[in-house]
Amino acid sequence: MGRRAFWLLFAILILALGIYRFIDGSAKKAEYDGFMSKAVSVSAVCTNVWDYETTDDDGYSSTNTFADASYEYNGEEYTAKGLSVAFNQKEGDTVTIYINPDNPSETRQQLKSGGFDLELKVGKIFIGAGVIIILIYIVSGIISLLFRGVRRR
Repeated sequence: MGRRAFWLLFAILILALGIYRFIDGSAKKAEYDGFMSKAVSVSAVCTNVWDYETTDDDGYSSTNTFADASYEYNGEEYTAKGLSVAFNQKEGDTVTIYINPDNPSETRQQLKSGGFDLELKVGKIFIGAGVIIILIYIVSGIISLLFRGVRRR
């Protein structure tokens, strides 16, 4: 495979990845926004709190805190599992969650600022990089053809 073919394939892969990330992020954002537009906030009491520690390839570890919490809606008891909570959250503490009033067992947490912004930005960057590489490929091909025509005369 020649150098030019490699760059074209590379550009197409970058472009495709960017389009996928952007479409996937947009769909997730639309689903979240749709849910939150009809959601009702409720207070839930943490019934089980635990830490989950992960270590990356470089040996850096991070700890995330999760909780199961019970809540009541229209006189019925429900449980939300695996909520992401603050590191200092304890059993018995109250957290705010959002529920679907038509299906109160369906819950979400409010996203931290930015939400899906990073995924959408990464998608846009990859799309832009792919388009730029493809344009460079096209322009260099045109220039190459023009110089071949000039050399033949």
